[in-house]
Amino acid sequence: MSWTLAVILAMSAPLSAQDLSYSNTQLSGRSFEYAVSDYHLCVSFTGENALTWTYISAPNGETGKSANETLDRKDLTSELILLSWTEASGANVVDVFDFSKMELNASYVTPDGQRFMSSAPIREVASCDGERSRVKAYNTNIKIVEALYSAFNTRDLTVFSEIMAPTLVNYPTHAGSEAGPEAMKRSIAQFLELIPDFSVENVDIITGDGKTVVRSIIRGTPKTSLFGYETNGQSFEVEATDILEIRNGKIQNIWHLENWLKALDQVVSVK
Repeated sequence: MSWTLAVILAMSAPLSAQDLSYSNTQLSGRSFEYAVSDYHLCVSFTGENALTWTYISAPNGETGKSANETLDRKDLTSELILLSWTEASGANVVDVFDFSKMELNASYVTPDGQRFMSSAPIREVASCDGERSRVKAYNTNIKIVEALYSAFNTRDLTVFSEIMAPTLVNYPTHAGSEAGPEAMKRSIAQFLELIPDFSVENVDIITGDGKTVVRSIIRGTPKTSLFGYETNGQSFEVEATDILEIRNGKIQNIWHLENWLKALDQVVSVK
C-alpha cells in the first residue's frame, strides 16, 4: 500500500483507537526526530494514542513551540502506522510512520484548506530533551536475542509473540511452511518433544542496526530417533549459526544453520 493511499483512507474513513489491524508496534515512551520543509521536529509518544511535538527549529519565531495531541491511530501493517489529529489551530495532520524504512510521510491541511505533503527520514532518539542522542539498536537487539534463546532453555515459548513480527519467516523454508510466531511455537514445541533436554549456549553475538549474527553450541539427547535415524541414547554437541533480522524491536526473519551431520555421527550407531 502506498502512503498516498493510506492518507486517502485516513481522510475518507473515521478512525478510532480500537480500530487496529495490528498491535505489535509499541509507540508509548519512544521519541522520533525528523525535518519537513523548514520545520525540524521531535515527537515524544506519551501513550499509544498521544504525543507531544516540539519545534526544534522553525521559521516565524516558532522555534521551541510545543503541543500535546490526542491521536486517531490505525496500524496498517505491523510496521506501517497511520496517525491523525486536529491541532488547536484547526489544522488537520495525517502522519504515516513507515518503520520498515524509518520514513515519515505527512499531510498537513491548514484551517483555510491549503494542503502540504512531504516525506522525511526519521530517527529514533532517547528523548526530545537535551542532545536527543540517537537510540542504538545494540541494547534492544541483545535483549531480544537473550529472550529468544532463553525460551529454548526454559521451554516458555510464549515470549515468541512479543519478540517476533507477525510475518516472521524462519529459513530455510519447505513445502507447507507457515509464517509468524504461532507457527514457530508449534515447530519448536514438536522439536523439543523429540529432544526433551535440548539446550542452547550462545558463544558469540554480533549485532548492528540491521542483522544480528549468533554463534551457539546446541546440545541434546534424542529420545528415539533424529531425522528418521534410530539413535543410541547418546547426546550430541554441535555448533549452530543464526542470522536474525531485527527491526523495530521485532525479529522479522531468521536464517539458521546447524551441523546436524555431526550430531547424527554422535548419536547414531553405524551397523
